Amino acid sequence: MDTKDILNEIEEIQKRPVEEQIDFYKKALQRDEEKTESRIYLYYNYAVLMYEYGDFRKAMEILEPFLMDYQSYPYIPKMISCFNLMGVATHCEKEYAVSRYYYSVALKIAQDNEDIYYYPYEYNNIAITYSAEKNYDMAYEYLELAEKHISNSASDMGAYVYINKTLLFMRMDLLEDAVEAYETSITKYHADSIIPNDAHLCAAMLSYKLGEMDRYEIYKAQILSRLDEMYTAEFIDSCRDLFDCGMDSGDDELINSILSAMDKHIAEHPNEIKVGITGAEFKYNYACKRGDTVAMLEALEQENHYKDLLIRQSEQNHVKSLQESMEINKQLRRAIASKEKAAAAKSQFLANMSHDIRTPINGIMGMLEIIRKTKGNQDKEEECLDKIEVSSKLLLSLVNDVLDMAKLDTDAVVLSHEPFNLDRICIETVEAVSFQAEEAGLEVTGEHDDYTGINVLGSPLHLKKILINLFSNSVKYNKPNGKIHMSMKTLEQTEDTITCEFKIRDTGVGMSQEFVEKKLFHPFVQADTSSRSNYTGTGLGMSIVKQLIDKMGGTISVESELGVGSCFTVVIPFEIDHEASLKQSEEAENADISGLNIMVAEDNELNMEIIEFLLTEQGAHVEKVQNGQEALDKFEGSEPGTYDVILMDLMMPVMDGISATKAIRASKHAEAETIPIIAMTANAFYEDERKCLDAGMNAHLAKPLDMKMVVSTIAECVGKIAD
Repeated sequence: MDTKDILNEIEEIQKRPVEEQIDFYKKALQRDEEKTESRIYLYYNYAVLMYEYGDFRKAMEILEPFLMDYQSYPYIPKMISCFNLMGVATHCEKEYAVSRYYYSVALKIAQDNEDIYYYPYEYNNIAITYSAEKNYDMAYEYLELAEKHISNSASDMGAYVYINKTLLFMRMDLLEDAVEAYETSITKYHADSIIPNDAHLCAAMLSYKLGEMDRYEIYKAQILSRLDEMYTAEFIDSCRDLFDCGMDSGDDELINSILSAMDKHIAEHPNEIKVGITGAEFKYNYACKRGDTVAMLEALEQENHYKDLLIRQSEQNHVKSLQESMEINKQLRRAIASKEKAAAAKSQFLANMSHDIRTPINGIMGMLEIIRKTKGNQDKEEECLDKIEVSSKLLLSLVNDVLDMAKLDTDAVVLSHEPFNLDRICIETVEAVSFQAEEAGLEVTGEHDDYTGINVLGSPLHLKKILINLFSNSVKYNKPNGKIHMSMKTLEQTEDTITCEFKIRDTGVGMSQEFVEKKLFHPFVQADTSSRSNYTGTGLGMSIVKQLIDKMGGTISVESELGVGSCFTVVIPFEIDHEASLKQSEEAENADISGLNIMVAEDNELNMEIIEFLLTEQGAHVEKVQNGQEALDKFEGSEPGTYDVILMDLMMPVMDGISATKAIRASKHAEAETIPIIAMTANAFYEDERKCLDAGMNAHLAKPLDMKMVVSTIAECVGKIAD
């Protein structure tokens, strides 16, 4: 296909109905599959058409084949535009990290081809994604980079950068900086003529925040007089800021004017899906603020209408999407009905968390201060370090509870199916809480059947979490000089299955029968909220325990009496693993990583310092990089054998760990497919591990890092297990 001819065809087809345009692009892409400049234009314009109709997913689907193979095409600036459009589409879907990835690739393409015109555009785009995530520090950093390259680009870029700086400073409540940025956008870059809509919006919102209501009314009047002509699909994102300003200020005139202009635009352009869906969102938010349930439901119905229109206009069968949309609306209606009850429970939860998080933090800070003042007193330092460790574990437990509950609420937890020894689980559980029990002056006893040589398949991480949670509760709610007894016995065993009973009995404060029956397993509640200094926690533990046991196909029962104590009985079935061995634990003891060259990709300086120290202590050599892009560049520029293994954090700027791993595996380096890559992440669930493995990683390490596990995992991946 000749590029000039294709561009002429595209210009002509854009004058015809949408259906004819879609048919043209499909046939044009099918008739010639050569990787030419003209094909890039087809991909781009076809995707733009779907984007303008609000079908962002379809736009992404069109571009994906090209984006995955873009290196096979000749470079033209439109290639960068394709990645930018993908970034915009994913941004509209609120997938900000993914959007940032596409902008980063666009930037790299521009840099590889020394196309300096695009540098500030991409830095500006990346900044917008960070701002959407409320990561204002990173947003500012990238806007600074954009500003640095303005002189090398088109003059209009300065207007966009300084308008975005104005919006950023306003969101950070740095009003003096916002005023300075806005004045620069007007006086130096003429934003009021280059991007008048955005400039007037900034002026109105800035005037309101400064309390300059006369100026606010002037700019608002200018905007309202032109709102009908301004209100286009491209104006929506900016209009969102204006709408939020009206919501914050309680300016019903402004809100109603926006909604009226929106309704008029929808009436004149009934097929503009993006406008219709966004309009429904605005109406819903406004109705929520007024507490108008009828208006909420009307807004949801409007959203349904446009989602249905989107389904009909799509080329694929979207029946599933329709069903999902209907289910979402059912959930929304249920959420509205239970809003007050949920809000009350979560308010109590936040009050508890505020106290309980501060308690271990204060303990850590206090012990550190004591260490500083008692330098040289080794006994005192050891005592303080022990207490810091206890406080740190408590803090980690609080955070983990919140994260666990969030996962369970969305049904995102996937249980692993791996071999483990029941004896070892019981021993490790007691070890994990023994210090806590000892500190509380409690007597701990236990008994269990002989499980020597019996290994089962299941999720040891989650089983241990259940037992530790129950055990910790028995410690927390016990009496001075109280007792805890833990037992494990077999209820039933066949050739392939075993059903075990775990029983934890204490002499604690106990619970009322009413609390056990109606509240015990509900989130955000505790049996006693009158003594927060004694009973710390999120109120999530028992809810997490119940949901995990349900997922394992087990049961939990409770016997409790106020002032006497409680007994928790958990029954869980397991599949017997006939092929299990203790080889893994033996290997862990014999692991050796001395002399290994390890690349560590980690953006957090403190985490990097810790892992570097620990690895160096083990005799390894460490090379540090701060993001996935640096890891990729270092690896691709290295000779074979330079690195033995890569430790990869997942959440990093510029390029995340998953994307970096995929890029490494797809590179032309001789060791691209063989270099061991190990994930380091705070996401410790099985499904998170699966994501890492699916991306091409060899293993997964959960933060905070267990050094024995780190060493054994690295050694296993590189084949360094001593005989």
